[in-house]
Amino acid sequence: MSKLLIPGVLVAVFLLLVAAGCVGDQTQKSAQTVVTPAVTIAIPDGAATQQTFLSIPQAPLSDAEKQDITYLQEAEKLERDLYAKFAQQYTSIPVFGSLAQAAGVYMNADNVILQRYNISNPELTDQGKFSNQKLQVLYNTYVSDGSISSMAALKAAATSEDLHIADLDAAIGRTDNDDLKFIYRQELAFSRNNLRALVQWITAFAGTYSPTYLTKDSYNALISSPVEPVPLK
Repeated sequence: MSKLLIPGVLVAVFLLLVAAGCVGDQTQKSAQTVVTPAVTIAIPDGAATQQTFLSIPQAPLSDAEKQDITYLQEAEKLERDLYAKFAQQYTSIPVFGSLAQAAGVYMNADNVILQRYNISNPELTDQGKFSNQKLQVLYNTYVSDGSISSMAALKAAATSEDLHIADLDAAIGRTDNDDLKFIYRQELAFSRNNLRALVQWITAFAGTYSPTYLTKDSYNALISSPVEPVPLK
């Protein structure tokens, strides 16, 4: 081969490699395109919830019921604060902002329970701060885990809903007060729908979620069922 042809051949090979690399990059970018789920988070009507609650007769409280009221009051704040934190950190995932707004409605709606039964509000004003040390540890853990990536945040949020569902189920089983059952069942349906939404986002990003507090059978039944209506009475 003529020495004059060698530089031209090398240039041609170089250009072919660059072109191939560009095509490879475009293919890779195309493969990484994610279609985010069209999840709609219904914002609850807190005023209607309080009105219905007050229309249901009041009944005496056991010590276990009092403990559940104060714990679940702060647990709802944990949900609100956690979603607000992730919404600030991961602006490309709008579901966090919607969930924070909806959790805030129930956090305020729960005040009617405290007022009816003359129970002091355990909530602290500062975001991410809790009177209940178990909830403080949980919040700190979820925030730490979720700071790694958006996928980690989605899974941490799903774990918080997983626990909230289990806690609400247990509280419903420990009370015979119809007014408490009404609000707990509302929050339970809301929390179950939240978990469905979060799992849709996790799946959209090619991730998987395994339940921590729910049994595998109950989790699979929940995820395979459609969004459920929030009980109105």
